[in-house]
Amino acid sequence: MCGRYSIAIEPTEIEDQFRARFEEPMKPRYNAAPSQMLPVIINEAPGTVRFLRWGLMPPWIEKIKKRDGLINVRAETLRDRHTFQHDLRERRCLVIADGFYEWRKTPSGGKIPYRITAKNGSPMGFAGIWEVNHDKKGNKVPTFAIITTAANKLMAPIHARMPVIFWPRDKSKWLQERQPLPNLIERLKPVDDRNLRAYEVSRLVNRASVDSREVIQPV
Repeated sequence: MCGRYSIAIEPTEIEDQFRARFEEPMKPRYNAAPSQMLPVIINEAPGTVRFLRWGLMPPWIEKIKKRDGLINVRAETLRDRHTFQHDLRERRCLVIADGFYEWRKTPSGGKIPYRITAKNGSPMGFAGIWEVNHDKKGNKVPTFAIITTAANKLMAPIHARMPVIFWPRDKSKWLQERQPLPNLIERLKPVDDRNLRAYEVSRLVNRASVDSREVIQPV
């Protein structure tokens, strides 16, 4: 699962590396959380960084009582079930980030938060799907969910899942139109662990209301 991440890198660097321009100003998010409007590049407009709400809100979501919507979709679900395969074919996106958080369980039952980033400090794009859903007032709301896969060697001691990651240079591999479904599913694999690093961070990250630089600092 990926329930928190950060996007605090300079917008100009994001624009240069992903070759896309922000449609509105971006403020840094050190502790991005579900239901927030966050920067995403969708396949229909690969040259623009837009802001979408984190959490798909299809009509049936109320039945399973997920307040923030569906924030993650398992790669295995996309492979084995038809639930979101139309989104996979027609509505893919890259969720812009510079790191994500995961929690390692301890023998005592506690959890220690870690931040995972690129070793070279590069921004990254989480593979995602997007939809235009409706809020309770009937207003259209663009939403997204992050696709997760099995952990790589770096992540496995921390958590069993991680986001599917694409580097900026590989943007077109995910966003390019009219790709066969098997090709897309084949790309939903864990990224090479040699390109990532992980370090422990403050438990302040546990609180979504805390969104300061202190959250990303190593403990």
